[in-house]
Amino acid sequence: GHGQSPGLKGYIPSVETLLDDACQLADYALAEFKPKKLFLLGSSMGGTISLHVAQKRPEEVAGVMLLAPMLKLSVSSIEETLLAGLATIAPQWKVIPSSSTDPEKQYRDETKRKECDADEYSAKGKTIRVGSAYCCVKLATSLTFDQVETPFWVGVADEDVVVDKQGSLDLYEQAKSTDKTIKHYAALHGLLCEPSPLFDEIAKDVLDWLRSHQ
Repeated sequence: GHGQSPGLKGYIPSVETLLDDACQLADYALAEFKPKKLFLLGSSMGGTISLHVAQKRPEEVAGVMLLAPMLKLSVSSIEETLLAGLATIAPQWKVIPSSSTDPEKQYRDETKRKECDADEYSAKGKTIRVGSAYCCVKLATSLTFDQVETPFWVGVADEDVVVDKQGSLDLYEQAKSTDKTIKHYAALHGLLCEPSPLFDEIAKDVLDWLRSHQ
């Protein structure tokens, strides 16, 4: 369940289910707004999902905008193996430490941080569910960067402590796409939750790229 969707809050049952849902949403948008081009924008895990959808729908997705995408996590092979085993036994346990639910590590803008704290639909606490944590690892490790041909823009948060920003650098270096842009910002993980004037700069960069590709 995420936001107002049904299900156990903060629980992702499988990567396959997650990506199927995302592809269904993309298909709906294509049908609803045809013949307009389809662009995807995603932040953090949403960025990773967007890139997966672009690879599953290469002819339909015109471009992808990634905001501090979760393309690499600081997880060792031993930790990943242990997590996989635990996910088969107790996937719903909420015991995995994570900075992804800590507003102070994500949002520098105090107003937006307070809005996050007050949001009844957002995940709370400093731990996430075992199954969800394992899905995050699988999402981040199952992408093949050198097969990415879709045009993309990626924003890197240089002060990010939630995801490993090296993943964004690797994507930019390895992607086959000849239309790719990377931008660095002195920001925390939540790029669109920075105070002005940095927020204005980031928003302008995203919109400028989008307009140039319409």
